[in-house]
Amino acid sequence: MALEPQHWITLGIATVGFVVWLVRLEGRVNAQKDRIGTLEKDLTAANAKADAESKAHRETSDALIRVEEAVKHLTRLFEQQFTASNVRRSTRRAPE
Repeated sequence: MALEPQHWITLGIATVGFVVWLVRLEGRVNAQKDRIGTLEKDLTAANAKADAESKAHRETSDALIRVEEAVKHLTRLFEQQFTASNVRRSTRRAPE
């Protein structure tokens, strides 16, 4: 069974069409790889930014805790001073 020329032409056109389809498919795959690479870079940058903001938040929280402790300490000192000055005043007024 020999193939006639029109069959060879049909096979040639089908082969060319298949090769073109493969080339286009490879182009799409490469484009997807580029998009994925871009997304990975964006995600890495976003993670780095989030880490930096998290570190800054921790540092701010630590500083706020230190300020709160200092305020508590100063409040205690003022209360002690106020109590001590009230005791001195009350002992001074007693001799009247």
